[in-house]
Amino acid sequence: MKLIETYTPAAVRLSLASSAPVSHQLVIFPHAGGDLSFYRAWRSALPPEVDLIIMQYPHSLQDADQEKWHAPETAIRHCERSLNRLLGISPVTLFGHSMGAILALHLAKALAGSRFQIGQLIVSSQCPPPTLSQMLKSEQEIESLKEQALSLGEVDGISTLDETAHQYLGEQILSDLRLLQQLSALPVGNLPPTRVFGGQNDPLVDRQKLNAWSGFLPQSAEPMLFPGGHFYLSDGLDSVIDAILQPYPALSLKPHSCNF
Repeated sequence: MKLIETYTPAAVRLSLASSAPVSHQLVIFPHAGGDLSFYRAWRSALPPEVDLIIMQYPHSLQDADQEKWHAPETAIRHCERSLNRLLGISPVTLFGHSMGAILALHLAKALAGSRFQIGQLIVSSQCPPPTLSQMLKSEQEIESLKEQALSLGEVDGISTLDETAHQYLGEQILSDLRLLQQLSALPVGNLPPTRVFGGQNDPLVDRQKLNAWSGFLPQSAEPMLFPGGHFYLSDGLDSVIDAILQPYPALSLKPHSCNF
């Protein structure tokens, strides 16, 4: 099947040219420093009738959208405008991993009164905002979290980077984490049905921190744990996608062939 890529300033949609209509849309909010290249493999693992949208964070200092990342409200509006252009009428899952979980939380709120069908929100490998605010009170704590993210290998191919590239990547992650600090302080309104995912051996966000979502969300949220650590997604992608699509049994998970 032919891959069709549609770009907007804050997101890219990866669709397959198929005779079947799009029956679901999965929107991924990446981790700090994450980008399209890291999550592109999800397209091959998804059924053809599921469109994949990957949010893109402005990382280059030459990026014209860099200034939109300095204030949380501006960043939310920036992402919302791209989703308004890309989303169709089929149900939507918002999936945010690590830093992306909090951004997804606020986009779920922003889209609540829109024409789109936000079927579920999934927060992955992240604490609820009140807990996160306590963890990121100072620049020193943000710097410490950046170093932890780098040591956990949250960035594809990090072991092959030279010192200059490693430093540049660290600045990208710092920019995302500073935004995360501001996002965690914003109020959150009504949310769609919300699920909590995490890794069984996550050194950053353990079971106790995941359980804290039940005290934050209006409904109980028993965490769904997967083998692996903070970046369990890389270890069992098919199982993760099965779990994401579980509320939609009509979606086929049969293998499909693609020419990309």
